[in-house]
Amino acid sequence: MALVGAALMVAAGGVCPRPAAADGTGWPAHAIGGVSCSAGQVAAYPPVQMSPVTPTNFTRPEEVGWSPNLYQYNSATAQWTLYDSSMPYYRAFTSSYGYFQAPLHQAWTTPTGNDIVFSLFGGLAPGYYAVWHVLVWRSTGSEHTMWSPSCQVP
Repeated sequence: MALVGAALMVAAGGVCPRPAAADGTGWPAHAIGGVSCSAGQVAAYPPVQMSPVTPTNFTRPEEVGWSPNLYQYNSATAQWTLYDSSMPYYRAFTSSYGYFQAPLHQAWTTPTGNDIVFSLFGGLAPGYYAVWHVLVWRSTGSEHTMWSPSCQVP
């Protein structure tokens, strides 16, 4: 069983595209947050960096957005299938100094202004999951997408 599990993990990890890098291809510097799997759930963490596309400073930050979409690996078809796209666009404010973060608050918030540390997908069956991150720079409407590494829900 351990050998089968290891083979599936390699197969599932090999099918999921590798995360993109902020490599000077026209997108501002950015870095997605991690994902963690545990019994019945996947936690997707917001981007740890999203640099602005417009000139900013601490008094004129730029609004950025992030929405995680959960995919499940289907071993019968050897493809990733959209499992949950119900998460909203979370928001943060960034400037040349990094994210704006008020004392005792998180940088990322829900559309209604509540702090978030991660976005939780729950009630999941055992299997392999990955997050398709959608990053948005509001000032230009620019959108960039990228995969997280996959993880296994036991």
